[in-house]
Amino acid sequence: MKSKIRMSRLLVPEGKLRDAMELYPGKTREEVRELLYTEVKKKLLPGLAAAVFFLATAMVIGRTPAEEGILRPAPGKEPLSIQVQVSMEDDVTSLPISVGALEYEEDRIEELHREAEQYLCEVVPGENESLEKVTEDLVFPTALPGTGGEISWSTDAPWLVTAEGEVLNRTLETPEQVEITAKISYGSEQRVFSRIITVYPAVFTEEELLLQQVQKELVTLEEDSRTQERFFLPEQVLGHPVWQKEAAGFSAAAFLVLLAVAVPLLLYSGYFGSLDTKRKERKEQAEGCYSEFVTKLSLLLAAGNSVRQAFVRLAAEYEKNHGPKHVLASELKVTKQELDNGRSETIVYEDFGRRIGVLAYRRMASLLTQSVSRGVQGMRNLLLQEAKEVMAQEKAHIRQKGEQAGTKLLLPMMGMLFLVFAILLVPAFQSF
Repeated sequence: MKSKIRMSRLLVPEGKLRDAMELYPGKTREEVRELLYTEVKKKLLPGLAAAVFFLATAMVIGRTPAEEGILRPAPGKEPLSIQVQVSMEDDVTSLPISVGALEYEEDRIEELHREAEQYLCEVVPGENESLEKVTEDLVFPTALPGTGGEISWSTDAPWLVTAEGEVLNRTLETPEQVEITAKISYGSEQRVFSRIITVYPAVFTEEELLLQQVQKELVTLEEDSRTQERFFLPEQVLGHPVWQKEAAGFSAAAFLVLLAVAVPLLLYSGYFGSLDTKRKERKEQAEGCYSEFVTKLSLLLAAGNSVRQAFVRLAAEYEKNHGPKHVLASELKVTKQELDNGRSETIVYEDFGRRIGVLAYRRMASLLTQSVSRGVQGMRNLLLQEAKEVMAQEKAHIRQKGEQAGTKLLLPMMGMLFLVFAILLVPAFQSF
């Protein structure tokens, strides 16, 4: 029981409870707290279920067993750069390692070459009958489908057949032979680079030298395993533990953890946000009915009814005309019940004005309290004067809204004006 009370106070703070009291007239503080606690639990249950699902999924995504290794890029693709963590005595250092693309063994390469030769004999002629009689452009593919092999083309007569396969035979007078060459790469790049430089050895600390040795060992292990589909990091290198550093960025696991936290919070804040919206609508409804309510109350008092009788009649009238959920219908019903239960009229009227939460009703409740306790003369005239002031304020408010609406329409009107100018001026400029 105590845990339930603590949980209800945690989920329903005092400030939210105090605001929600306005929406539940006639209910005690504990009744409203229990009602809000029940509603919050209903809202949070789906969110908590979603949070558990997201966390479980994040754990599955975030867990990468060591035996799965690191998947190499396909042959011919760029190397994969990873960060390897090296645990030293008092520190953890990151080392960059490049995991090269998958390379084929010699037997497999020979088999792929035979397949590539057959493929090129079928594709290269293009629309020509054969390579012995070429009159149309040739087809030079740049990759072998399904193998990842890359192809680079060259010819010994680029003025007749370009490296893209274009045949330039419009000015040719006699047939000429041209050698076309295709260099196929299965993951190993072919480059020529020549420079003469002078390099002086750097001065390294013992720790830096050790890290270089670790990096060399890792590079050697990676190069020796190029024929394997995955590169497996060893548990230790030169006696130091190593592991792969997670890539920086917003991972899917982190996104799911964020969702697991955000969904319940959004549902929780959304529920109390809906209560604030209801309070605002309730206040606007009460303000809109104030002048009508004061006028009816003054007429009933002028007809010889007491304040108590007037409230009883107005409670029945508002419930009949506007329904039990109307703000005045519900508040007048609570006021009638309190009067029937024998509570003091002055306290009942003060509570009536306080529960509605609008300054005008509090002012009116103060006048009614004075009328009951002191017998203030001219109560009818005071209430009618109050109604006139409220109507004047409403007119000023409506006039202000109308002015704001005109200002908001200014921008669309300017847009329409520019559109009319464009319709008139564009044809005029085009005619010149």
